Order: sequence, then structure tokens, then C-alpha cells
Amino acid sequence: MHQRTIIILSLITLHTMAQADLVITGYYDGEFTSDSTSRGMEFYATRDLTLGNYEIQTEWNGESDGVAEWYTTVTTWGTDGGLDSTDTLVAGSFLYLFDSLDAKNLFANEVGDPEYWTTHNNLKGNGNDAFRIVRENDSIVVDQLGDPSDTTLWEHEHDYLYRKDLTGPNSGTFDAGNWAISSGDAMSGANTVLRNFPAGTYIYNSIPESAGALLFLAFLLFMLKSKRAK
Repeated sequence: MHQRTIIILSLITLHTMAQADLVITGYYDGEFTSDSTSRGMEFYATRDLTLGNYEIQTEWNGESDGVAEWYTTVTTWGTDGGLDSTDTLVAGSFLYLFDSLDAKNLFANEVGDPEYWTTHNNLKGNGNDAFRIVRENDSIVVDQLGDPSDTTLWEHEHDYLYRKDLTGPNSGTFDAGNWAISSGDAMSGANTVLRNFPAGTYIYNSIPESAGALLFLAFLLFMLKSKRAK
């Protein structure tokens, strides 16, 4: 096979491998009547997917002695209503994971009733708790919110975090600069966090950040091979 053809095929393969089906786009931790009605996470689907193929892991309170300890906290989707593990999420749609049906109803009242939503009572975390999406079939980390080794830039108690447009997924390498983080919005009023949460506004980059460097290097290789062939 001609070298140029091989390189072009490699570019296509790199782009395909770097694609992630599910991206974490937001998380909020408000201060309402109880913790059970204050937390939710937003995801964006880049293609049709089955929820049961993914799980959520949580790292509590940052690293201890330089070691991050991740625990699987969400494996069965829809424990209190909404989409379950057998349901399909449509490409281009946002999914909302709430820690209870009460949390979903509060979101519906303050923001709007989401088309795709699910629940799990293990969605708990604030301050320096990090989250990540893991594919069940190969244990690959798809996306991550928070860096357990350094929690100072993204702590989120009584706040929300929202991914900036055209960033992510990150394959487990978190960059706080790719996120907008509120500053204690819940302190100024009961439901301020939810009212300010920019739900459903994220714009996806079809070439994720984890693929950018690889694609650039492959392009340089392609140009070098082309120049030598002349």
C-alpha cells in the first residue's frame, strides 16, 4: 500500500479512536432544603449509545498520600426513575443524572423539564470529589471532572461547574481551564445555582482534545513524506 494512503488511513483511525460517546458537560451542587434535592450532572452524547455500557466512578476528598482511590458509584442507571441501563441515548442530546426524583423535579421547576434524564442515589459529591466516565467493556476512562491530585482550582461546594465549548472529552486528564466554575452561587439564594446553571448550552468539538496532538503529529509526518517523495 502507498505510504500516503497508509498515513491518511492512520489519521482517520486516530480520529475515530479518540471519539468518545459520552462527555461530562456540567455538575451542580446547590444548597437547598436537603442534599437529596441539590445535585445533578449533565452529559452530552456524541452518538447513539446504550447507558448500560458506561459507569460513573467517584474519587472522594482528593488523593491521600499521593494515591487516588476511585470507587464505582453508578452502574445501574435509573434507580429512581428515568432512563435505565437498557435505554438508548440519541446522538446530539443532553442527559441529566439526578441523585433522586426530587432533584429531577426541582430541576424541572427551575430550569425546564429535560427530555433525557435518569437517576441514581449514589450521585453524591461536593468540595473536592471528582468524577469520571468509564466504559464497562474495556475499563477505558472516557472523560473526567476533577483532578484528585490538585483540588484547589475546581472545588465545587454550593457551586456549579460547566465545560467550556469545544473542549473535551479528556480521557482522564483534567484541565480546570476548560471549565467555568461559579463562586458559591447557592449562598445568595435557595435556588440560585440551578437558575444560573447554563444547561444544554455546551457545543461539542468533533476532534476531542485528546486527539489533537496525535492528529497534528500525523499531519506533520504526512507533509514530510510528501516532501521527500517529490
